[in-house]
Amino acid sequence: MDLSIIIINWKSVAYLEKCVASIFAHTKDLEYEVIVVDNASDDGCCGMLAEKYPRVRCIESSTNLGFSRANNLGYTCAHGKALLFLNPDTEVYGHAIRILYAILMASPAIGIVGGKLLNPDLTMQTTCVLPFPTIMGQVCDSEWIKRIFPSYHSWDAPSSLDHPHGPVEVEAISGACMMVRREVFKAVGLFSQEYFMYVEDVDLCFKARRNGWMTAYIGNARVVHFGGGSSEKNRQGNFASVMMRESNYLFFQKYHSAGYALAYRAIMAMTAAFRMVLLTFALPVSGFARLRKWFGIFRWSLGLEPWAVNLHSRTRE
Repeated sequence: MDLSIIIINWKSVAYLEKCVASIFAHTKDLEYEVIVVDNASDDGCCGMLAEKYPRVRCIESSTNLGFSRANNLGYTCAHGKALLFLNPDTEVYGHAIRILYAILMASPAIGIVGGKLLNPDLTMQTTCVLPFPTIMGQVCDSEWIKRIFPSYHSWDAPSSLDHPHGPVEVEAISGACMMVRREVFKAVGLFSQEYFMYVEDVDLCFKARRNGWMTAYIGNARVVHFGGGSSEKNRQGNFASVMMRESNYLFFQKYHSAGYALAYRAIMAMTAAFRMVLLTFALPVSGFARLRKWFGIFRWSLGLEPWAVNLHSRTRE
């Protein structure tokens, strides 16, 4: 088996159907399997797959395992020399999967590859390439700052990502479309299960680099990513913004120190307070949604969003 494609579904059956259809329509000249792990969605995804795509193996979990544990579960059933972790809210564009596989297998130094993620209008998502987290990077991750300093390339993907051919070495790539050598995935200990959601892709790339493998971006392998297909359905209004901070906090604890992680929490509190004041006086109407976001982050920094901690704790059980 050349490739195992692993997709995690959580209440995304409409996206999932189109994702699987695009795989079968565009992926040729590879011996591959598709494995879907359903995170207790109760959306009928396994029934849909059995009816329309009987080649797909669907694993039903009785609980929501989160991204890392669900992908690791899918891996236990996989037979491919390479593993493609693909979000359900994606659609393969052209020969993307074949391109990623060919470059990964032809380059022994490369352990992980990812392609160009596109918005539905086919513009580029700069989040297809990610830096390793730092406190300064998190503080400066602001569209407002990017507009003031548009020429400072470290805010976004580097200009080398415009290179249409060949691999470009990067720190990390998005888990929305991530292909990994099987031996690399096994050697680094699979996805780290202390994360419920977010940062596990960066963590995997970080572990691969520490073990001597390169992560590469492939500009001519294109995948449309609708974004937020699962997390937007979560009942927590600030789910994504809070979970991202909690996951970064765990990353800092793991790879820096407890003091660094606490400094990050404190600086996030000050940043959130500043943003709330600015939004309250500068954008009293249009800034309401952003004000709610930063209020949630401020509450998290004070330890007042226990659900985020509880979700991560569940992944260790």
